[in-house]
Amino acid sequence: MVRSGFTSLILSAVCVLALGACSSNNDKLDAMTGWLGPLAQFTRVSGDGNRGVFLGPATTPAAPVETLYIPPVDVTLSPQSALEALLPAEFEEIRGLLDRRVRELLAKEFKIVSGPGPDAYTLRVALTNLVVKRVGNTARARSRDDLRFGFGVAAIESEIRDGTTNGRRAVTAAPLATAQNRLATADVTWTGLPAQLDRFAAALAEQIAAARTALAAEPAARDAPPQKP
Repeated sequence: MVRSGFTSLILSAVCVLALGACSSNNDKLDAMTGWLGPLAQFTRVSGDGNRGVFLGPATTPAAPVETLYIPPVDVTLSPQSALEALLPAEFEEIRGLLDRRVRELLAKEFKIVSGPGPDAYTLRVALTNLVVKRVGNTARARSRDDLRFGFGVAAIESEIRDGTTNGRRAVTAAPLATAQNRLATADVTWTGLPAQLDRFAAALAEQIAAARTALAAEPAARDAPPQKP
């Protein structure tokens, strides 16, 4: 079920990104996120550390990923956030900005349809662990200029679900913050938010394209156990 509305902001604030990249002794992937959950039965096909594309177990080839149904994009806040700093309308505006950009980018490569069906994959997307704070003199009237958004622990995550079985064929996770990408860790103001959301949408589009390519592989190759690091 897709969460919607400002209520999801509070309910999802407890989800903390914790994605690993090692294998256990039984060759299961020791990886999970607060939004995607454990990925022990998945196989990593790209990325490392806390980013990547992962394919779910499958015994039959996936249909070509050409058509997508995208429910409203979700946003969750980090527990580090000051929840009272953001108005419900502002939260919905952030979701709307990201949702539109995700659809615009994916529409360049996929057919986007308005509802689920057996001929379309369902792509669920969430920006997770966004940090929102208010700075300055809190005694004065609030302003959007006082808001600061942090992306140091944020990621854009997705799951590609089969239109017939609703099984997860693939999942992706793309944090932007790295030692080499200081821009992604710096706090931004409200006016700087759209550019940062664009970066996350672009990272998602790249990973969805990689997942499509991987799903087109033979089942034997896709079902191979994850390689140990």
